[in-house]
Amino acid sequence: MRQPRVFMLPPAAPVESSYRVVGAAEIAPAVLQKILGDIRIEYGNIEQSAPAMLRLEDVMPNGSVAGAAVTFLADANGLRKAVVRHTGGSREVVEELFFRHDSLFFAFRRTTFRDGAERALEDRFYLSGERVVRWQNSDGNLAALGGSLPSRRATWIHGSAMQALSVWRERSQSSP
Repeated sequence: MRQPRVFMLPPAAPVESSYRVVGAAEIAPAVLQKILGDIRIEYGNIEQSAPAMLRLEDVMPNGSVAGAAVTFLADANGLRKAVVRHTGGSREVVEELFFRHDSLFFAFRRTTFRDGAERALEDRFYLSGERVVRWQNSDGNLAALGGSLPSRRATWIHGSAMQALSVWRERSQSSP
């Protein structure tokens, strides 16, 4: 079964990120499989429960995704999913950010270019704590972790997730 895919535009200026991209050698295969299994279960639980969750629509007020439409989904455990949609020029970026206890654990990013021949780029980030443990690129290939490209893309995801959490906290505290 194909999972939904989502993505975001890179920030105008680099966002300082505490996320660290780890190399495959740093995680034992059995541990990695356990982490990925837990992520898949939590992802499935959120997607299955989404229709019953509190839904809040808003617009990102500032940062790299200023003006982007955002949809928040929350339950008794807090923010569970944020979908950020940003359209600019000849591209549209959609990111689906999945949270557990205010911590990003999975992000799906899709960038669609409409500059003649329509094409799309997709990324999936699997996180454990502040570590990106797997990055899957547009071709469905698992990318080697530790290079500058995954690190830069992880920084984009981190910036978007932190902005979404900030807006969520502000909006949810001001709601009756």
